[in-house]
Amino acid sequence: MKFKNESFLVFGMQKSGFNSALSLLKLGAKVYIYDDDNSVYDTAYCKTVIEKGGKIAHCIDKFKENYEERNFACDFDVVVVSPGVKADNDLLVKLKRCNKRIIGELELGYLLSAAPIIAVSGTNGKTTVCTILHKVLTEAGETCFLGGNVGTPFCEFALSVLPQDVCVLEVSSFQLETVSSFTPHIAVMLNLSEDHLDRHYTMENYCYLKKRLFKNLRESEWAVLNYDDQTVRNFAKDLKCKVAWFSAKEKVFGAYLSDGAIYYNEEEVLKVSGLSLIGEHNVENALACVCALKIYGVKSQVIKKSLSDFNGVKYRLEKVGVFDGVTYYNDSKSTNVASALKAVDVMETPTVIILGGKDKNQDFTPIFNSLKNCKDKIIHAVLMGECRFKLLECAQNCGYTQVTVSPSFSDALKVSRALAVRGGAVLFSPGAASFDMFKDYAKRGEKFNAVINKLCTEGSIGEPETESETETETSAQTVINAAAPIKEDSARPCLAEYKNLLAVDDE
Repeated sequence: MKFKNESFLVFGMQKSGFNSALSLLKLGAKVYIYDDDNSVYDTAYCKTVIEKGGKIAHCIDKFKENYEERNFACDFDVVVVSPGVKADNDLLVKLKRCNKRIIGELELGYLLSAAPIIAVSGTNGKTTVCTILHKVLTEAGETCFLGGNVGTPFCEFALSVLPQDVCVLEVSSFQLETVSSFTPHIAVMLNLSEDHLDRHYTMENYCYLKKRLFKNLRESEWAVLNYDDQTVRNFAKDLKCKVAWFSAKEKVFGAYLSDGAIYYNEEEVLKVSGLSLIGEHNVENALACVCALKIYGVKSQVIKKSLSDFNGVKYRLEKVGVFDGVTYYNDSKSTNVASALKAVDVMETPTVIILGGKDKNQDFTPIFNSLKNCKDKIIHAVLMGECRFKLLECAQNCGYTQVTVSPSFSDALKVSRALAVRGGAVLFSPGAASFDMFKDYAKRGEKFNAVINKLCTEGSIGEPETESETETETSAQTVINAAAPIKEDSARPCLAEYKNLLAVDDE
């Protein structure tokens, strides 16, 4: 793709859009910016882009109303879409119908970068695995960049990397909606379970998107797949690249668990007891890392040392503090059912769990079936957020009665403290998105840590200090809407229909 003097529309002006626009301006491209939210134009992101030569695509409003008009004033050749823009966004669909070339920020970063890529996707564990890979590769002497969905957009550093460097990217299903030529050297798929069905509508659509990570891989590239996940295992059937596996149950070509140790093709890499992180899910994460790192050529002793002193990622089963004999754990990064279940499995003392947030059209039944079967370990569930009544209904349907519905975040923490027992724990593992009360899971986790740190130092949870820190109370109608399905089953697009929504077609 030529960039100099080409015209680009950057659609969505949050962090990804901002970095896309800056990169394009550095290359001499003509850049227009657009966002469905007009207030975004007053942000520092937009003001910086405008100062550097970008323009607001005002005339696109006319185009939105009459998309059959081909000669509209907005002069651009390529649309760069931020991950937050849905595939069925009305304007995006119209742009596709007008045969505009549409790519995502991840795709743009790939076109700008010269370094090999290790890409990691899946439902849970992505951030942990990417952080470990970055740590190990850096300690192995590589110049390694970490980005993607983990927090730093690819475009922020894509122009800086050299061919001898390596990029570790966390890749979400949102980003995979708009990949075209994106080709990692090693592509890792960790696991698949229900998530983001509010956006992708069906599990079939979601899995289809995840498989697009491998769409361009050929004989010179590698796929690293979870042998123990049947859906992921099936991905291998029609891949054209080399495949390596990781498994906690079987001896496979790749990384596997045997006699309390992690092996890579007959070579013992490290003992499970040497891992600093606890939980079966972290053993699986370590297996995936070992497989990818050995393929890349990292020595076992480096992997062993790095894994033995890795302390985990922030807001993922993070031990925040102990007060009055109760240990508080922050698992704000738990935004789906499967993640919350893994957190429950790790707990060993009588625990009060805090659940809830914004629903992603998930079925919460598995959580309460699990809690019902481990009443000695999870002694109570406190339900909060927009989906609290949907959670309550699931609990009742499962026959789980140890629940309290809480109207606010602060109240949920106070109730949890009151219900906790000395020698036990409070686990904040929402199992739902944060957008009903917070900007993202990190802001939610930050708030939890602040409250618990205050509790540990002052002995009181207290009230939020400023209005901006208070959670928005949801009306009864909002709660009803949040608890209802996003679409009736008959209205949800099947896979064939969903493919037509995507900005980029598969061959």
